[in-house]
Amino acid sequence: MPNEIPFQITFIDFPESDAIWLAVQERIEKLTHYNDHIIKCEVTISCPHRHHHADRYYHVNVHIYLPRNEIVISRNPEKDEAQKDIYVAIRNAFDSAERVLKEKIRMRRNRVRQYIRLHQPSI
Repeated sequence: MPNEIPFQITFIDFPESDAIWLAVQERIEKLTHYNDHIIKCEVTISCPHRHHHADRYYHVNVHIYLPRNEIVISRNPEKDEAQKDIYVAIRNAFDSAERVLKEKIRMRRNRVRQYIRLHQPSI
């Protein structure tokens, strides 16, 4: 069973929602499948005020704390029309976080393999 990750979700410029809270919590819990050493995760969701409601883009920032390392995902929503949907913005931010975690795992495994090859006794 994966470890529970302490987390904080901050809503800026729009009201909190139980549905959004649950969607983010589920994505945070999914991160433990990629790295079980996550210390905590902070998520900030903001929706800067615009003159027209249709032009509102959601910013989702994910800050993951690992031992001796941090991952920060911050997307520029104005360049992506899909960011007008809060759930798509959450999905995109966490998909990016998962890709970074997977890459860190791959790099760590490669370092271990190289270390083993270098330190194997020759026969």
